[in-house]
Amino acid sequence: MLRFFLSLLVAMIASVGVASAQSFPEFGPNVSQPQVEATRDGGLLFVWKQRGPDGSDLFISYSDGGSFSAPMRINDVAGSVNRSPIDEMRASVSIGPDDKVAVAWTDRGFDIRAAIGDIGGRFEPSVKLNQTEGRVLQEFPSISFDSAGVLHAVWLDPRVAQRERAEEPADLYYARVEDGAITERNLTAD
Repeated sequence: MLRFFLSLLVAMIASVGVASAQSFPEFGPNVSQPQVEATRDGGLLFVWKQRGPDGSDLFISYSDGGSFSAPMRINDVAGSVNRSPIDEMRASVSIGPDDKVAVAWTDRGFDIRAAIGDIGGRFEPSVKLNQTEGRVLQEFPSISFDSAGVLHAVWLDPRVAQRERAEEPADLYYARVEDGAITERNLTAD
């Protein structure tokens, strides 16, 4: 898996024109679900999941064309990221105006969480986007900032299912995060 990840890294770096003498972040063992995003200033942002002794965590590292920053954990509670290996469960990453970065993921309790920070890797404590309680399988988040810096998110959510932890029937939910306030709505309720 690590070999595949490094091959992907090299291909992505070549496609955005970052110098070949690039110094990569230090990756430990048990890396999965890697992602790379090009920043507006021509840098690269790497996000990946890594399994550790306490569970799974998300990490970020940034390079402006020189060395990468030391990996920083995104999730504020150690080991709180869902351990699922399926690709659809990878975190969603968005780069917004003013070097804002957001990462959304499904946590161990199957809630959708998002952390908002900056390209330097400093993140505010994560917020729960779904406004449900109980054991529901909220999954597959996708996020994006708009030009005003408001974060928008969608995910699949089977909270109306008759059985606990059932995957279907699921609705498409939407959340908007603006100035710390979260507004959630069901897009397919009808």
